[in-house]
Amino acid sequence: MDIPLTCTAAASGIGLATVEHLVASGWNVTVIDFNAVNGLKVAERLGKQTLFVEANVASYQEQAKAFAETYRKWGRVDFGEFSHKFTTYPPSIVLTVVVL
Repeated sequence: MDIPLTCTAAASGIGLATVEHLVASGWNVTVIDFNAVNGLKVAERLGKQTLFVEANVASYQEQAKAFAETYRKWGRVDFGEFSHKFTTYPPSIVLTVVVL
């Protein structure tokens, strides 16, 4: 499956479980987390289907950076999964939430 997805809070807990499931199912996943140590370990363990981006999604600029890096790696961004109840997305960004 050649579909890129971004996943926040993805270096541990339910975000990590979501990433592991998606990668096992063939998705390309951008692991977004502010914990660089865990995020890099996750990306290294899961391999070429993952990209780690260190970001705090409470910051619009850091969200934009994560989407830009995802686009640079895979040429598109199709889905987003967000494990936070606090986000600051502007109305111009349309997000699709994947529920597994």
